[in-house]
Amino acid sequence: MGHSSKERQTMLLSTLITQYADYLRTAQPLSLATAQNYLCRVRRLGDALDPEANLPDLTRAALLRHIHRVGNASPHAVRMHYAAIRHFCRWLIAEGWLRVSPAEGIPLPKAPRRRRETVPDDAVARLMEACDRLPRNEYRRILAKAALSLLVYGGLRRSEALRLTREDVHLDRGEIFIRNGKGGKSRSVYVCKECLDAIRALLKVRPECDHEYLLAYNKRYGLMYHGLSALLDDLHT
Repeated sequence: MGHSSKERQTMLLSTLITQYADYLRTAQPLSLATAQNYLCRVRRLGDALDPEANLPDLTRAALLRHIHRVGNASPHAVRMHYAAIRHFCRWLIAEGWLRVSPAEGIPLPKAPRRRRETVPDDAVARLMEACDRLPRNEYRRILAKAALSLLVYGGLRRSEALRLTREDVHLDRGEIFIRNGKGGKSRSVYVCKECLDAIRALLKVRPECDHEYLLAYNKRYGLMYHGLSALLDDLHT
């Protein structure tokens, strides 16, 4: 796909960011969370440049200034900004808008090695008990406990839990199959009795749906990222 020099000179960055958002809806192997993260950071770049900025304004110098402005954040946050911008620039190349990415080779702060923190058993117990106290209805309480169990006992990422279908859960052997996890890789995890019991309880009350997602929001839709976040936030109130 090629574009004329005049098209490149006059194309608004805001228009390209809108097209990039459309692309991210089906981008593989990005998870839903990563796609949302990239779009948020690329939009922040667009706001920092100028709402009326054109493609030629996307220069290496402009990117360096933007990275410097977010440099007061943690090294990890800076690197996440850069990863999103680099992905956007590579998409622009694939779409024929750029020949060379202005984002390649930008120096970044070293990210400290992060240790994955575990949740203490007593904190897990309190969260599980909080599921039983959620307002509104019984289904919401059971749904919250199943979702939390997948995250805590199964070690699933939020996006992985939301994509699970009923066929991915094998209660007879305690196995959960995760399709297209991080990096597009699939894997199986084996979970404890508490997690299996929470899933069984959910399946007993899960309505007949037009979809196969395990975590059903209603008959028409599976639970979405913002819905899961709201559930988890309510557990801390």
